[in-house]
Amino acid sequence: MKILIAILLFQSFALSNVFAENFHIGGKVLGKEKFNYVYLFDSKDNLIGEAKISDNHFFLTGPIEYKQKFGQLPSATILLSQIVLTVSEINAQRLLSNRKHNNCTIILEDSIDLAYDTDRKLFSVKGGRQNEIQNLYINGYSIFRNRRDSIYLSIDKSDLSEKEKEAIKITEAKKLFTKTMFGFINIIKLHRDSEVALLNFSPVIYDQGIAGQQVLEAFNLFTQRIRESEYGIHVYPEITKKIKAEEIMAAPAYTVGMKMPEFSLINENNEVVKSESQFSKYTLIDFWATWCIPCRNETPNIIHALTSYQKKGFQVITVSIDDTKDKRKWIEAIKNDKMSGFTNLFNGNDNSGIAKELKIVSIPANYLVDSKGKIIATNLRGEQLIKKLQELFAE
Repeated sequence: MKILIAILLFQSFALSNVFAENFHIGGKVLGKEKFNYVYLFDSKDNLIGEAKISDNHFFLTGPIEYKQKFGQLPSATILLSQIVLTVSEINAQRLLSNRKHNNCTIILEDSIDLAYDTDRKLFSVKGGRQNEIQNLYINGYSIFRNRRDSIYLSIDKSDLSEKEKEAIKITEAKKLFTKTMFGFINIIKLHRDSEVALLNFSPVIYDQGIAGQQVLEAFNLFTQRIRESEYGIHVYPEITKKIKAEEIMAAPAYTVGMKMPEFSLINENNEVVKSESQFSKYTLIDFWATWCIPCRNETPNIIHALTSYQKKGFQVITVSIDDTKDKRKWIEAIKNDKMSGFTNLFNGNDNSGIAKELKIVSIPANYLVDSKGKIIATNLRGEQLIKKLQELFAE
């Protein structure tokens, strides 16, 4: 009987350590740059903790929510700031993006030590085995951001025009991010049975520089246990969707030379707008969604193109394929991303309306049409769009 009680007590102790009720994060800021506030957001971008940084140190604690929607590990993003920020300001400036400095994502557990070196712009996290692996991804994003900034600095010092500089920056950043994602695939090879590696797999799926078949091969590196986990089952359809989208895009329903089908959708003021009424000499019809990071990263380039060629007869129509329930997010994104110069229309989702007719299953996607709706080019992004407009308006 005593032996049985001892075993039960040991199991209870072990479980209490594996599944801690609360997280405890001790952090410090190193280097010359000073930060005064720290914010903690869960995987749904809900604020779950904040503190004032005192003498370069901070402490955060709170309950760990193990019941995640798709069974993934409980994670959170830490954001350092020099000034007080509201949640709306953080979201509007997209400060939680993995492309931004001063933030990193950690796995929530009992005891976590976190440090940020402001001189090297590098986070490091110490804790259990899960955060040891997560630290590899934290380092990967830090290296990406630092190398990107170095490339940007070199481009800024060149004699190129501002337009050329911006276009090259976009191209080089995309290349570097894809290289980072291939580095993440190498992490899977070392940690095939890791929930952490699976948690960080989504950016690999959505990176445009990695083909769907390559993503599938990377996913198959995981052990059967990971692939058949609840989150693995959730992720897999996104891979097959990407493969299917690439196959469809290889043979699109509407190609260059064909006439764009007419469509009517509502704008942000809930007014019905007919597409043909908005056609200028040349019009870019761009399909996007608020959750599509590559789409929103492309927005500044489209704004630049509109600013450069609007007076010559260039117009932009954006078509959101956000879910109907996310219409408010769409309206907020239009404001935050400074898209007021576009004709912004709401399709509802990718399974209906013009998006379905055009077989839009992967975004960003766009069509450049002339004044009669004839398709001149498709999927022009970055420098490609600017070059095409230069050619057309030079004729």
